[in-house]
Amino acid sequence: MKKKYDIIVLGGNGFFGSELVKFYKNNNLKVLNINSKNYKLLKGSKSKIIINANGNSYRYKANKNPKWDFKKSYLSVCKSVHDFNYDLYIYISSVDVYDVKNNKKKNSENKTINPLKIDFYAFHKWISEKYIEKYTKNYLIFRLGTLIGPDMKKGPLIDIIKNRSAFMSLNSKLTMISKSTAVKMINKIVQLKITNQIFNITCSNNFLLKDLKKNLII
Repeated sequence: MKKKYDIIVLGGNGFFGSELVKFYKNNNLKVLNINSKNYKLLKGSKSKIIINANGNSYRYKANKNPKWDFKKSYLSVCKSVHDFNYDLYIYISSVDVYDVKNNKKKNSENKTINPLKIDFYAFHKWISEKYIEKYTKNYLIFRLGTLIGPDMKKGPLIDIIKNRSAFMSLNSKLTMISKSTAVKMINKIVQLKITNQIFNITCSNNFLLKDLKKNLII
């Protein structure tokens, strides 16, 4: 009989997944870190909660090669829903799923999303959410803003800091949150025993990339 863990983290070696693993281990919970190398071996593992922090985070690559991203960001989610035993499935999604991003009144959790108006990256996140809503008994979906942290290796802020070509226009607006804060907020919501809901987790303001570039001190 397989051991039952408190938490399974899919993508536990990634930028956000590693923060989840660290947080729960520091809180003395039994955490199982699953990645692409040990997935087959650990398939069928049991836990109270499974957190899917896996999937592609390269927006530009997803839109350039949507078939590749469909496999990485959607089919992998479908597989994970059925490959493990859990009481609660948590999916880490993105605020990019909203077709209107610059109007707070139109990007709250209860607003209807028009999938025809979002890019491939967002669409694959959105259909993953729908799959989870359909096939899991208890779920939580967290739509995160742009995650930042001291160990960032990619993203628009790193592009600015390293003065390299960016995949986003400097006129783009971002809403950001530190990954440590996001983990704490997720944990607080989980502790409330709420299920089958969607939550936005990010800061309340948008930041223009060109303004960040002007003000960043390197």
